[in-house]
Amino acid sequence: MVILIALTGSCWLRMDCSGMEVATEIVNAFVVNFQKNHWILEKYQRIRHCQCDIPIQKEREAKSRVRPHWILDPMGDWYVRWLAVSTIPVIYNWIILVGRWSFTDLQSHYLSVWLFLDYLSDLIYLLNMAVRFNTGYLEQGILVTDRWQIAARYARSHGFKLDVLSLLPTELLYLHFGVHSPAVRLNRLLPVRCLLEFLQRLETRVFYPNTYRVLRTSAILVASIHWNACAYFALSRHIGFGQDPWVYPNISDPDNARLRHQYLYSFYFSTLILSTIGNIPKPVREEEFLFVMVDFLIAVLVFASIVGNMESIISNLDKAARSVFPDHQLIRDYLRSQRVNSELQQRVTDWSQHLHLYKKVTNERQILQLLPDKLQAEVTACVHLQTLRKVQLFQSCDQRVLHQLVMRLQPQVFSPGDYVCRKGDIGRAMYIVQDGRLAVVTDDGLTQLAVLEAGNYFGEISILNIAGSK
Repeated sequence: MVILIALTGSCWLRMDCSGMEVATEIVNAFVVNFQKNHWILEKYQRIRHCQCDIPIQKEREAKSRVRPHWILDPMGDWYVRWLAVSTIPVIYNWIILVGRWSFTDLQSHYLSVWLFLDYLSDLIYLLNMAVRFNTGYLEQGILVTDRWQIAARYARSHGFKLDVLSLLPTELLYLHFGVHSPAVRLNRLLPVRCLLEFLQRLETRVFYPNTYRVLRTSAILVASIHWNACAYFALSRHIGFGQDPWVYPNISDPDNARLRHQYLYSFYFSTLILSTIGNIPKPVREEEFLFVMVDFLIAVLVFASIVGNMESIISNLDKAARSVFPDHQLIRDYLRSQRVNSELQQRVTDWSQHLHLYKKVTNERQILQLLPDKLQAEVTACVHLQTLRKVQLFQSCDQRVLHQLVMRLQPQVFSPGDYVCRKGDIGRAMYIVQDGRLAVVTDDGLTQLAVLEAGNYFGEISILNIAGSK
């Protein structure tokens, strides 16, 4: 009878005792090790005095008081919210800045607006660096909150170098090229990792991941056409408007001089090239031939495959993920239909996100069931045998016995703050810590009697079928 709380995201190997014949060699090894390890007896004597359970909310509040409030948890909601904020200037620079560089009228007509937004995005970039210096990270499942360790890790990262390069004061080149030359700010395109990280985190938090992935793919398609349209208009300006039928028409015509018409025409022309669905004017110059060839290659390698397989992407989007991870949307719909309270729903959501972010697998038997029995045993031994060898209880066992035990193991994953077992639970299995840490606490939930780490175990008496040992 024990209150066991997962301090960090933990992976356990459970050994069921139902239908299991314990070999004499294992029993002998257990007796010898049980006599040598008095800490096991002391552990069970201490935890026998536990009287009641502490709510998970109180335990979480106790942990939150330990961590400094100015250290941002990379798994928390506030970190994801900040990622959303820091993504805005990245999208602004990748879409608007490229457009301003290509369409000069866009730059000149709204110069004051762009200058304000430029320096506002620079401010967010600078704040993002400050946030990175105060964002903890997980090391072996434990949140590191030491400022010096966080700062040193960020300073050594590749992202720090890109952040510094993106904030270099290249605006000083305005003195030479003029204020209507937004190309001097192209280094602001470097912090794209914020956008990629936000898209990855958002995928595990949206209610409809299938719809999200389709929308994300569509947005990438539209952005690619936009960039290609900007490149087409810039090339037309370099060659000369109206010099041949392929480039943009002469802007001496008032209709062709309008900014909206310029962009829509370029976007339409870019769509025709990349989708290969329309007749475009024949290129005349070498630059035009090269541009069309590159676009055709992009269309064949990227766009044709994406658009042609959109239906299969929609229908099979989560098929591979569901074969490895539980269908979180199905679980969420069930909880809603049964009117489960919001706190319990949030715990289930946290557990599902923990599985996806750290690639924890809980259904190994279903994944490996198509393999032959011998191959299943070899794969399972390769994955879990090292963990079993760390357990002192089984160190004197024969290699063949260990292979038999490995086949009985069932992975179980607990997210931080979850209870593994409570006082009064009936023991039906032995648990071995594979990853993470576990705390044995008293009734108040604050006093720790012991901390179990990788290689530790508990519930070993349950598999011996001794009367009164449950």
